[in-house]
Formats: sequence, C-alpha cells, structure tokens
Amino acid sequence: MLLGIFVFFACDGRMWHEFKNVDGQWLRNDTLRFSYYDAGEGDDCHTLCVELRSMYDYCYKDVRMQVVADSKSYDAPIVDTLSCRVYDDNGVYMGTTSGIMYQLSSQNITLPATPHDTLYVSINHIMNDTLHGISDVGVRLLHCGRHQYAGN
Repeated sequence: MLLGIFVFFACDGRMWHEFKNVDGQWLRNDTLRFSYYDAGEGDDCHTLCVELRSMYDYCYKDVRMQVVADSKSYDAPIVDTLSCRVYDDNGVYMGTTSGIMYQLSSQNITLPATPHDTLYVSINHIMNDTLHGISDVGVRLLHCGRHQYAGN
C-alpha cells in the first residue's frame, strides 16, 4: 500500500501537498502558514502552486493572493502575487469537482530548492472582503519541470 502511494507521488512529480481548512470563509486578515522540510532530492528548484477548494456559491471571478516563501537558504523572502481563476468569461465554474466542492489551482511560481532546510510558505488573500465559499487553501510543491497535476 505504501509503495503504491510513493509511486503515485513520484510519477506526478509531487513532493508535498497540504491543505488548511478555513471553514467556508477566508477572512481578509487570515494568513495561512505552511512548512515543508526539504530532504535534498537533488533539485535546483521547486514549482509551487496554491490550490483552493470552493463551493458553488463563491461570488467572485477569481481569488488574488500574496504568497511569501522563506528559508534560511534564501537571502530574502520571495514575495509573489498569484491569481486563481474561479469562473471563466461565460460564468462557468473552473476546476475539478466532486459534487458541490470544486478544486482550483493558481498559476505556478518557481522557487530555489532548500536542500536540508525548511521552506516556510504563508498565504493571504488580497481581495477587499471576507471570501465566503472557500473551504480549504493548500499548497502543492513539485519537482521543477513537472506541471501535469491538477490542471497545470
């Protein structure tokens, strides 16, 4: 069983995938924090993507977020703004679904690898209001050059 899970993660390039629950509303001042220990797999860089799980009643076309990545290996924190599109121009919900819950992915950012060090990632949305309809916010870290999971 464990071998099957390892093979699944190894094949899609995924190194780390974690979600935090925001109970159906992501408050404007909520900063979500994640940490990942990089065991040093020989990569020069990693690809990071923010993922959202939302319900059908989310009312904006997209979600804009600020992502801060930091590590003792970095000279300074890396700050980037990402957008996750929720509806297309025709109002059709984007992402994958299983019932009333949708999973959506932001565009990717590339980060330097942090071999034998911890990568800290913090995410907050930069929209004007509390975001109702968002249930979970997560991060996905891939080996560089492998963008074939969750719509990327």
